[in-house]
Amino acid sequence: MVAGFLLGVFTPIPQVVIPLAVLLGPDTERGRIVGYLQAGLLLGIVCSRAYAGALAEWSGWRSAYWCSLGILVAVMVLLVRGLPSTSATRVGRRLSAVAPLDGGAAA
Repeated sequence: MVAGFLLGVFTPIPQVVIPLAVLLGPDTERGRIVGYLQAGLLLGIVCSRAYAGALAEWSGWRSAYWCSLGILVAVMVLLVRGLPSTSATRVGRRLSAVAPLDGGAAA
């Protein structure tokens, strides 16, 4: 139960990392950045199902949750250590695609 809870706490990482990567990268590379990250996420989803099934068959269904928790904690540590510090002005800038939705307010 604890592993399932912690797994749920850490699963929003992709929804945070993709927009952050887009904001940290150059404007001309936004599509490429999103493409690479989405491809990695989908490949991870496909491979994780097969891996979790094999792991559960070998050592029980709970082991898949514990292994997922360990991987997510490791990824979190790598992201905390590897991502650069960002200023509020850099992260706070708005994507140009959003500007038409709010009447063209300043970015």
